[in-house]
Amino acid sequence: MEEAIRIYGLEPGQWIELEWPPTAGLWDPGNVYATEFEPCEAHAEPDDAGAWDDCPDCQDSVREVIERMAQWKWTTELRIYQIGFDAGGNERDEEVYSDNAFEVAIIEQDPREILIGSPGEGRQW
Repeated sequence: MEEAIRIYGLEPGQWIELEWPPTAGLWDPGNVYATEFEPCEAHAEPDDAGAWDDCPDCQDSVREVIERMAQWKWTTELRIYQIGFDAGGNERDEEVYSDNAFEVAIIEQDPREILIGSPGEGRQW
């Protein structure tokens, strides 16, 4: 709310309404890559290729590296109202501004943990 007031300002007789709770959307899925395979010293010769599968040191050479975290943006509807009067002098609320996607938060998540679909289905992004 403070951020909305900072951005838009409020004049006397105006107020802000936010729809709550906000909704989240995956803004950036992030990026993960795997490092190149490098055999350990004991299996560095090409004829040792069959031993790579059973060697923990060889298998540990491939790591997942998070290049960029995934980002979720939380948005909501924001409206600014002011006190107004109709032709008969009756008080009414006048909408002076609206934003259907006002950003209220950004959170980051490990891209490897993003699931698409219902919980339990196990479909990775």
